[in-house]
Amino acid sequence: MVALLLRRSLRRRASWSRCLGRARDDIVRVLGASAERTVVIPHGVDRRFVPQPEAAIAAVRERFGLPAAYVLHVSSGKPHKNVARLLDAWRVVAGSGSARGAVLAVAGGDATAQGSAFGPDPTVRFLGPIREDDLPGLYAGARLFVFPSLLEGFGLPVLEAMACGAPVVCSNASSLPEVAGDAAVLCDPNDTSALAAAVARVLADPDLRADLRQRGLARAVRFTWEEAARRFEQVYRDALAQGAAKRPLRGAGGERGAAARNETPLSILHVYKDYAPVLGGIENHVRDLAEAQVRAGHRVTVLVASRTRRHEDAILAGVRVVRVARWGTVASTPIAPGFLRWLPRLDADIVHLHFPIRRGRLPGCCAAPAGRPSSLITRTSCASA
Repeated sequence: MVALLLRRSLRRRASWSRCLGRARDDIVRVLGASAERTVVIPHGVDRRFVPQPEAAIAAVRERFGLPAAYVLHVSSGKPHKNVARLLDAWRVVAGSGSARGAVLAVAGGDATAQGSAFGPDPTVRFLGPIREDDLPGLYAGARLFVFPSLLEGFGLPVLEAMACGAPVVCSNASSLPEVAGDAAVLCDPNDTSALAAAVARVLADPDLRADLRQRGLARAVRFTWEEAARRFEQVYRDALAQGAAKRPLRGAGGERGAAARNETPLSILHVYKDYAPVLGGIENHVRDLAEAQVRAGHRVTVLVASRTRRHEDAILAGVRVVRVARWGTVASTPIAPGFLRWLPRLDADIVHLHFPIRRGRLPGCCAAPAGRPSSLITRTSCASA
C-alpha cells in the first residue's frame, strides 16, 4: 500500500491514497483522510510476466531441481505471508495422497531457516531468494500457485502468476479478493483445513485448472502500469493545481500553470531507500511506474538513498537513476538538509517519496505510519523550503 499525502500546511491537509478499496478503508479509518479525496490506483503487471515457452520452464525447473509437477508459493516469508499455515496445509494434502505427485516449492525468504523450522520433507522444496529473471518461468511451470497471505495492500504475486498462466488459490482476506476477482479459488487463510481442501480440489481437477488459467490471463491484462501512470498523472496535476492556487510560485501562471492544466509533460522525482528488496519489492514498483511514466512522455528521475557508500548517476530505460551514498536511516533521522540540496539540482515538478517520514521532517509534508506509505510533494508546496 502506498499513500500519497500532500501536506499543504500544518493545519490543513489534502490527501490522496494509492491502494485498493480495503487498504483505502484503513487509510480513511486510521489517518482520518477524506474518503471523497481518496483515489484508488491499482498496480500494473510488468510486461515480462507472460506465459513462457517450454524451454524456459524446463531451464528453471532444472536450475532449482523441481519435478514437472509443483505447487508454487512466492513471498518474502514474513509472518503475514502465512507460510507456516501453508506448510501445515500441505502436510494435510500430501498426507492424504492429494498432492498427486507434486511438491510444494516455497520461493523467497531464508531457505535454511524455513527448512530447519519445518523439518525434512521430500515433498517440500525451499528455494530461497529468487532472481527476478527466474520468476516468469517459475510461475508459468507451476501446476498451481498458492498465496494465503493474511494482509496485503495489493497482492502483486497473484497477478504475476495469473499473467504467466498459473491457476491460483489465494486467501479471501484484505485486498486479495479485489485483485483476484473470479479468476482464483479463494479460501480462509486462518483455516488450515479450508486451505488444504482448496489446494487438493484444484490439483484433482484439470478442467478447473484450465478454467482458472484462462480466467487469470484475462484478469491480468486489465492491470497495466500505463493505466497506473495515467491515473497518477492526474493526481500529480491536481496537486500542482491546488498548490499553485494556495501558494503561487514565480511564473505559476506560465510553466507551472501549464503543468497543472495538462498542457506540458511533468518532471517527476521518485525517492526511496535502498531496502535491498527481494521478489518485487519497492524498487521494482518504482522502476515499473517510472518506466511507464517515461513512455507517457514525462521526464523521470529516481533518487535512491543507498545502503552502500557508492554514488552513481545513470540512464536506465529512459529513467535517470541517481544513487546517493548513505543518507542515514531516512525514516528516523532529520534528512531535510541533505534532501533539499537535491531538489533544485533535479528540478522536479513533483517529488514522490516512497517511504514514511515524520511530520516536520520535510517542509510541507507528512506521511502515515501504516503500510508502505509515501508523501507527495509538489514544487509549489515546497516553494518556501
